[in-house]
Amino acid sequence: MVENIKEAFDNAERIGVIGSPSSTGGLTIDILGTAVNKRLVGNLSIFNYIQEGDEHYALGQITEITMKNVWSEDPTMRGLIRQKGRVDPITERQDVHTAKMIPSSVFCRSSRALEPSILGTVPSTGTSIKLLNENIMNALLTDYTQELFYLGRAYGTDVRMPMWFKHFEDPQKEPGGIGEAYHIGIFGKTGSGKSVLAKMVLTAYARHQKMSIFILDPQGEYSQEFSSGTKIRRIDK
Repeated sequence: MVENIKEAFDNAERIGVIGSPSSTGGLTIDILGTAVNKRLVGNLSIFNYIQEGDEHYALGQITEITMKNVWSEDPTMRGLIRQKGRVDPITERQDVHTAKMIPSSVFCRSSRALEPSILGTVPSTGTSIKLLNENIMNALLTDYTQELFYLGRAYGTDVRMPMWFKHFEDPQKEPGGIGEAYHIGIFGKTGSGKSVLAKMVLTAYARHQKMSIFILDPQGEYSQEFSSGTKIRRIDK
């Protein structure tokens, strides 16, 4: 499995490199010319780096694309471009596209398995950024397959979006437990999908037969949904 992630990563599409300035809270990505026309905002990306002597894989989401052209910032050239439109080779060819990427999940590659970690340093400039695909996701989560519940697909992609929903029992007594209860809050504007997500979360927890689920439903939305006999659609591999 450890070798599978390396092979999957090596075969993934390269879209850019880490640029400057970057921090552990947000990375600047210099986008390759072959990727400037792709719809990258919202996509999940991945890079690998060395931290404390171990190889790591970090996942994150591209949140913003910025284009800069130093020639068009000159007042004279700006006026010419405004009148003529494209001015080769000043326009388009001199455009520099950068992206903002927010790291979210990090895995450490040991000799036996992939283990959760953190982004504790900023990788060097020039570190390759690749688009996350289904092969990489499957390789990363092979050891956690039985604990996952898929909440649809990542925005604008075919990559299934996994989440962990463990029961609250002591994992020493009941495998798959987390050992304590914890709270989940779902917030968003009207129509953003809060109710749909809440129903999926409830469905995920319902897999654990020993967990009790109590729903306070003043408007009757959930009672109508669960009594309608609607079947939950499964996302197959």
